[in-house]
Amino acid sequence: MLSDIITGLVRTQDDMVVVGVVEPGVNLLAALWAARPDIVILGLDDASAGPVSQRLLSLWPDLKVMGVSADGRSGCLYELRPHRVPLGDLSAHGLVEAIRQRARANWTAPSGTSNGAPRGFGAGEP
Repeated sequence: MLSDIITGLVRTQDDMVVVGVVEPGVNLLAALWAARPDIVILGLDDASAGPVSQRLLSLWPDLKVMGVSADGRSGCLYELRPHRVPLGDLSAHGLVEAIRQRARANWTAPSGTSNGAPRGFGAGEP
């Protein structure tokens, strides 16, 4: 029912086109390969479309994935988008601090490690 409401709403817009509706039991990936949409709208059974969105965005990085709650009252948008973060001072100290901050922003130390420092690689020998 929510699918019908969203489809009907989108079809009334002059600048939007519904390129397909995937019914239960239909292979979503195959339907997306055929239709090549700009945005996919998913009904959410729980609070997140994360795993499905991650899979879709790994295949189509320019795709936008919108998740809509079952009651139609809330939603979320998943997208990949590059962003630029100025690093400021690139002295030796500034560069090391920038690496440290970015590495720790998305990293947690494995249990049993002594210093908790992130490990990485770059040019040169490990």
